[in-house]
Amino acid sequence: MRRRNAIKKLGLVAGGIFLLPSCNFSEEKAAQVIEEFQINQGQKDLLKDLISAIIPKDNLPGAADLKIENFVWIMLKETFDKASQTSFIAGLNQFSKRIEKENAKTFTELSQDEKVAALYELD
Repeated sequence: MRRRNAIKKLGLVAGGIFLLPSCNFSEEKAAQVIEEFQINQGQKDLLKDLISAIIPKDNLPGAADLKIENFVWIMLKETFDKASQTSFIAGLNQFSKRIEKENAKTFTELSQDEKVAALYELD
């Protein structure tokens, strides 16, 4: 019985190893997507800070440490249609303007507590 479970798990691991190379979330791939979408530094920083506010660093690595923003940009390119991509970027821009209007600071300039409070206010 244990041998059967071990063989099943080995098969899953082997399958994952074959699929892993197709999951390319490298800096280079993200840079290509960012260039294609014509994302500016402010938008890049905003997404990184948004994700870091949601998954902050504590005793485990946070979103910024894991470069989750690269994953988001690549998934936006590879899984969403053009209309959804445009909507996502427009939403980032609207969020940025709203934060600046309400706080007289950019989202990046807010403290971690202010960032979390701003995100709760969205609901």
